[in-house]
Formats: sequence, C-alpha cells, structure tokens
Amino acid sequence: MAVYVEGIFQPEVNDYVIDRLLQDPHDLSLRHVDPKTEGEALLKALSVEIETVMACAPGPKPLDVARALVEFAMRLPEWTRRTSCLSKQAQELCRILRTASDPHRTVFVDLVQLSGSGDPASAAASVGGLLRELNGAYGAMLGRLRDKMLDALGHREGHLEELPRRAKTVKGISGDLRLDAFAARLQGFSGSLEDMESLAGLLANKPPRSWSDLEPNRAALEVAKLALGFRQAEMLAQIQGRAPSRHALGVVAGTGERGATAHKAVELSPAERATAKMLAANLQDLLANAGVSDGIALAALAEAGMQRMANFDDETRSQTG
Repeated sequence: MAVYVEGIFQPEVNDYVIDRLLQDPHDLSLRHVDPKTEGEALLKALSVEIETVMACAPGPKPLDVARALVEFAMRLPEWTRRTSCLSKQAQELCRILRTASDPHRTVFVDLVQLSGSGDPASAAASVGGLLRELNGAYGAMLGRLRDKMLDALGHREGHLEELPRRAKTVKGISGDLRLDAFAARLQGFSGSLEDMESLAGLLANKPPRSWSDLEPNRAALEVAKLALGFRQAEMLAQIQGRAPSRHALGVVAGTGERGATAHKAVELSPAERATAKMLAANLQDLLANAGVSDGIALAALAEAGMQRMANFDDETRSQTG
C-alpha cells in the first residue's frame, strides 16, 4: 500500500504523516500498488544504482524503488534542494522526487523521460549519475570553502596536524571574540564534514544545510577576513609571551640595471623556515666553492631574487587572470 498526503506520495509513515492524520484524516489516502513485475530490468538496474548511493538496495518493485528515491530526496540538505549550482537534470530529478505522486509514473515515466533513453541499463545509469551528483553536492561545496580557508591561512603543508598548534597560539590574545571562536574551532579541526559544518555555521551565522546560494560566497569573504586576523595575531604572539607559530620577513632585491628593484613579504611556518635555512646553507657552500668575491656573490643572490619574484608575480597573475 502506498501512502499519500494531499495526493503527494510519502516514502514512509513518519511524524509528519501521523500529524496530518490526526488533524484531518481526509488529507490521507492509500493506494494499492500492483505487485506484479513491471519493467523488471529497469527496476533491478535502478536498485543497483540506488545501492551505490544509499548503501542499501531496495526491492525490485515499483513501490520499493520509488520509496527509496523519495526518501533520498527528502533527506538531502536544504542547500542541495535549493541551489542552482547543480546541473539542470539534477535539479529536475530533485523536483520530480520531491513532488512524486505515483510510484509507477515516477519510475516508468518521469525517470525514463529525464534520462532520455528507453534502454533500462542506460536510463538507470543516467539516473544513478544524477543521484551521485545530488548526494555529493553539499560535501563538494563545503570542500571548496575548506580549500579557500586553508589557502587564506597559508596552510600549504598538506597535513592538518599543525593547525591545532597554530590555533592554540592565537586563541585568546586578540581580544576579538569572533576570531577566538574561529581559532577554537581550528583547534579541533580534522577536516571532516562535521568539523567543516561547524566552521561554516560560524562564518555565515547560519547552519550550512539551510544555506542559499548567497551564503557560500559570504562565508568565503568572512573566512578571508578571519584568516587575515589569525595570521596577524600569530606574528604578534610573542607580545603576549607566546612563541609565534609563523615567521614573517620582507625580502628586497635590486640590480643596477635601470634601477630595478623588487620586494616581497612572506610568511613561513616552522617547517618552511627550517627548509629555508637548509637551502641557505647549501647556497653558502655553492658560493664558497665558486671562489668569487663577496660583491659577485651578493649580486648573484640579488639577480636570483629578482628572477624568482618576477616568476612568482607571473604565476599569480596567471592564476587570477
């Protein structure tokens, strides 16, 4: 038996259905679904595709498959259901499942038309791809925000073990309660979806599952601002008697050719600073073995610095262009 509330198919008898039943029994209706095999190949193929997304396969019957699909759509984050960042087909599939009113029509008409194929295997594969797009959209959105945050924090090592130590250095020294809250979340940040949800909620002052398409951009701007304050607090940590977790320095290089000069401010983590010292020692050995004067050695370093900074600027322009 399929359950409907005001003509809309319900995948399960939940609190909402019971509440509507208690308010007005006439809002509910039941429909007997013919258990006979219909489109057996399509149902089996859809069942396999659903299993790859929901980790459990529904029975190969129209009601079982439709129930699993509608339940999947109902459990999607609100952002996924509202966003326009998905493909048109994925948005249409979400709409079809959320307004499904008849299991047979949903499976054998709406999904087949959406796939654009009459072949059961091809139609099921198309629907399966859209299901995976819907299922992964929310995590992908938070993943992009996570990458922007780590980039703004200058976290280039690829591992997150250093973040808690950096956050511990910053927390409580700026007098900025919002920055302290940001640092507190970074102290326990593991990169998981749950940790990113907690951070994203702070950035936009709204749970990310109920975001619209405006909030990800707003959160990206906010994380850039907080990351800037975070890095400034790191460099000034020694004022509060704490060992700074980042080292800042300015590099100025110039040559006599047309009075050319270049300057660059950089920040280094302890690991990056250790690498820089090792390279400096290697350069000292190279210059010593070259047997050149101090003037030539310094000129070579200045010329190399100019070229390095010019290459860096070119790369930055190409990335932002």
